[in-house]
Amino acid sequence: MKPFKIYISLFLLVFGFACQDDTDRVIQTSLPTEAMQLFDISRTLGESSPLFTYSFSDFESMDSTSLPGFPKIEINSAMRQVTLDFDQSYEAEADPVNNRSGKITISFVNTSNASYRTIIYNNYQLGEAQLSGTRNFKQISLSEFTESFDELVLIFENDMTYPISGEFSHSISRSDFRVQSFTTTGNLSGRNAVGRTIKLTVSSPKLISINCFKSDQILQLEGSETWQVGREENEEVNHTLTFENELDCKVLAFAQLPDGRRLQLNN
Repeated sequence: MKPFKIYISLFLLVFGFACQDDTDRVIQTSLPTEAMQLFDISRTLGESSPLFTYSFSDFESMDSTSLPGFPKIEINSAMRQVTLDFDQSYEAEADPVNNRSGKITISFVNTSNASYRTIIYNNYQLGEAQLSGTRNFKQISLSEFTESFDELVLIFENDMTYPISGEFSHSISRSDFRVQSFTTTGNLSGRNAVGRTIKLTVSSPKLISINCFKSDQILQLEGSETWQVGREENEEVNHTLTFENELDCKVLAFAQLPDGRRLQLNN
């Protein structure tokens, strides 16, 4: 019986180490930190989205103070391009709500079938977040746009890099021919800084206010996002981000963590 007891003891010892290893992997994933990283992606990607709502003639007639960050606006009529230069921003009396640097170029192309707009990020930085790549917009009616991008790259503190690709639909609301807001639905996928898969589905349409954007309040007024993050052995966990308009353009963002906790993501 003694050899049998030895085998049982060895099995329990090995099993115990295996369970401890799995537990350690779970503990090393901070769910609040993971949720905050997903919020940063959403916030950074959404910050410049309203630019697609402006026509080429809109940019021709506006000055720097019409846009958050007060960038120098450079117009190339021959190429139908607009460059927003945040390295040469207009010096306003009040400090900006969000610090920006780099450039954003918006190109306009009209064909017999459709109109297209592209947003290109050139060393663009919002706070500590860097954004590079191109977003493509197609106007399919007066108020409806589709968007696609492939391998857009977001870089956060400590060089945490997130390559993402996505497809979205946008619907514009106007009053007296002026854009007031738009709603967004769609999804994206990519990888987080440690190589895990991430997937976003807009589970309740995002509502973005142009007036809030102009005042540099860059969060969506309402909507929810379901994020799936990969784990070991093809498993995934879900984070749900919700946005609630508290007053005017002040928005509170919350995350429902996979373990059931609810976390406020901003002040």
